[in-house]
Amino acid sequence: MKNKETDAERRKGRIVTAVVVAILGVIFVVGFIWGLNMVLALEGSYPPNDLTEGAVPPPATAAEAVKLLENAAETAAKEQPKIGAHHSFYVVRDGENGGIEAPGSDALRTYLGLVADTAGNSSQPLGKLLSEAYPDRGAGYGEDTAAILPEVSFPADAVEGFKCEYIYYVCPVCELESQTPADSCEECGGTRPYVMKYHDEYTITLTLKSDTADGLFIKKNAEEIADLFIGTGSFKVSGVSTETKTVTVVYKLDRLSLELRSLILERTIAADATLSFFAEYESLGRQPVSLTLGEKEEYTLTWPSLTLNRHVLSIEPGSTDNLLATVVCADPLAAEVTWESSDESVVTVDEEGYLKAGKEPGTAEVTARFTFRGKEYSDTCRIEVKVSVESLSLNTRKLKLKTGEEKTLTAKPSPSDATVKSVTWYTEDPDIAKVDENGAVTGVAPGKTTVYALSDDGWFRVSCEVTVNE
Repeated sequence: MKNKETDAERRKGRIVTAVVVAILGVIFVVGFIWGLNMVLALEGSYPPNDLTEGAVPPPATAAEAVKLLENAAETAAKEQPKIGAHHSFYVVRDGENGGIEAPGSDALRTYLGLVADTAGNSSQPLGKLLSEAYPDRGAGYGEDTAAILPEVSFPADAVEGFKCEYIYYVCPVCELESQTPADSCEECGGTRPYVMKYHDEYTITLTLKSDTADGLFIKKNAEEIADLFIGTGSFKVSGVSTETKTVTVVYKLDRLSLELRSLILERTIAADATLSFFAEYESLGRQPVSLTLGEKEEYTLTWPSLTLNRHVLSIEPGSTDNLLATVVCADPLAAEVTWESSDESVVTVDEEGYLKAGKEPGTAEVTARFTFRGKEYSDTCRIEVKVSVESLSLNTRKLKLKTGEEKTLTAKPSPSDATVKSVTWYTEDPDIAKVDENGAVTGVAPGKTTVYALSDDGWFRVSCEVTVNE
């Protein structure tokens, strides 16, 4: 009897196991299908491409580019930001024979090339001489910049060419940057077109006539150039003749404030000279040499500012967060930053930038301020207290219509208690199918197109393939 009961229990156990396996299988299949649908539905967020225009349009002519630079330099002289200047004088090593023509021998050209390559190394003889002859210069906040920043005024007809760069493109999937637009991304395989973006600065390049150099660069006569090479320990320079070949001005201008951020003046000089060798190289005697010299003046301007780490922030009712303020001035650690909320019923902020959201949804602005040299600097963040949308789903991903037929799509934001549940509807080809603000799709002409919804909060996108038949 005991054995029969054991067999019955075993059969019952096998039945229960089979039922459990079947149930788990159904759950797995349903879960897999649900998960697959969720994955297919995830099209990501498509934030609007907010292209903020500059305080002034980008220069369209050389005259406009010159005027922008002149005005920015005048403002810098008046406002007196912090400024640093670095001068470099070097041998251009491009071209045949490394940019050095010395008919004496290949060995001589090699030796001169080694000497030239030490121009940028202050621990080497030539580099040390150049750094001592033209040390870095600078002026602090509120100090006179006249002795540092040169006058950059020249007639527009002195400009032989110019360009203004501030547009770039970004892959919306992997955020790879490019200077040119693209319909897809080879790096990540994304199929969405690159999005146009604006840099914070105009980068403007001016190519000037060679005779413009006299008013921009530190003047050097032949003797001064020859003196630069005294002390190299192997030769003396004489019979120097020079001719400026190219002059380029590159400056960066903040598009919104029109503050001058940097200025680079660069020129190339064709130089001929005679080298008289001595000591262990005395056997080389006197040798004629032709080479191209480069000269660059680099100016960096740092303006007082206060910048918040975020300018739009969404937080849930009753939650906390914080903002960080970056201060640029003579002594940032000593700067007294004050914080203010435009509506404390929506969000409060303490003296350290910590936020506390109210219990109800709403919008307020939090502003941080500080004063430096009698001028106030500030930045603002818009705080949105709400339950944010995290995803968006559609009642169907494929829709078939006849010409003139209408069917309604329904978009459902998640979570269900999201504060902003509204969506905006779009059609990629209104000549095939149109959609109204309520998601009603009407077939217009035979063909295929895509209708999609974009959540007004979070900009989540979900699409439906629409096929219209006659």
